Amino acid sequence: KRLSKIEDSSEIIQRQFRRSIRRLKMEVEEIGGQLRGMQLMVTSSRVEASGAGEFRSGLDSVADQLNSAYKTMYKHISSSRTLLQQIQVETL
Repeated sequence: KRLSKIEDSSEIIQRQFRRSIRRLKMEVEEIGGQLRGMQLMVTSSRVEASGAGEFRSGLDSVADQLNSAYKTMYKHISSSRTLLQQIQVETL
C-alpha cells in the first residue's frame, strides 16, 4: 500500500515536471521569436544610421547597443534550448 502511494506520487510529479518543461520550452521559443524582431530592429537602425548625416554616430551607437543585447540574449536562448532538449531526452 505504501509503495503504491509512492509510485502514484512519483507518477504525478513526473507528469507535472513534463508539463512544466513543455511550458518552459514554449516560452523560450516565444522569446526566440521576439529576438527575430529585435534583429530586424538592429538592421533597420543600421539602415537609418547610414542616411542620418550628422546623427549617424549616435544612431550607430544605438544599433551597436541593440546588436550587443541581441547577441547576449541569443546566446542565452540557444543555451536554454540545448538544456531543454537534454532534459527532454533524459526524461523519456
